[in-house]
Amino acid sequence: MYAILELGGRQYQVSVGQKIQVNRLQAAVENDPLPLKNVLYISGGAEVGAKALSGASVRAIVTRNFRGPKIRVYKTKRRTGFQKTRGHRQDLTELLITDIFPTAEDAEPASGDASPESASEAALDGAAAEVAATDRGSSEGEGAPAGEAPADGDAPLKDEGGE
Repeated sequence: MYAILELGGRQYQVSVGQKIQVNRLQAAVENDPLPLKNVLYISGGAEVGAKALSGASVRAIVTRNFRGPKIRVYKTKRRTGFQKTRGHRQDLTELLITDIFPTAEDAEPASGDASPESASEAALDGAAAEVAATDRGSSEGEGAPAGEAPADGDAPLKDEGGE
């Protein structure tokens, strides 16, 4: 099963267990569950053409906030000697898709449910454990740890004035 959702003005095709990189979500904290409500399509669904499916949602976990690769922008004008080089790094958030709910009833656990731990919550906990394990293993080069100032290479570019 897959779903098409809109996030930050872009559309993403996602399936359970997939990791996607989206523009930085300001309210996103690592290892927190994030419900995504703006679902445009779910495979096998008959409702197509609406702005968003009513009651459908996708649950994801924020795995990390990071910066993308450095992109060099080089501008030149012929015969004038004009040359300008700029750099840019995009702020990104990585999401792990844990569940796709076609209806609102699927997203909410039943009130008379005997076991509070449903299969989706178990998958959510397993995914969070996986994220925590990968964070411990690859702490080098991913930016400054929480509470510390960023290294010089992670500082945002400053406008050099001019025009």
